[in-house]
Amino acid sequence: MIRSGDRSLDAATLDARARRAAAGLTELGVGADDCIALLVRNDFVFFECTAAAAFVGAYVVPLNWHFRGEELAHVLLDCGARAVVVHADLLPLLGGIVPDGVSIIVVATPPGD
Repeated sequence: MIRSGDRSLDAATLDARARRAAAGLTELGVGADDCIALLVRNDFVFFECTAAAAFVGAYVVPLNWHFRGEELAHVLLDCGARAVVVHADLLPLLGGIVPDGVSIIVVATPPGD
């Protein structure tokens, strides 16, 4: 069981969500040895994406949501991400810095953030 404030996520639900996410990543062409960048806060989506990446043989690179412009661009280019998962409220931080061909997956901002 994972808890965050008043919310909780059990192992079965985490597994089901991660498997759905893995199917989506596969549809985007993400596979073995590919990178998924995560611009998310400490939230369930971090665990779901990490598990989804493992299911498809990819790896994750967390992006510090306190970074701005050039810092984010440098890490994105350096890691060679095929996709970026971002909380909706953090999406403006990616304005114009995501390389061509990189999929952006916007997820809901967790309550309280």
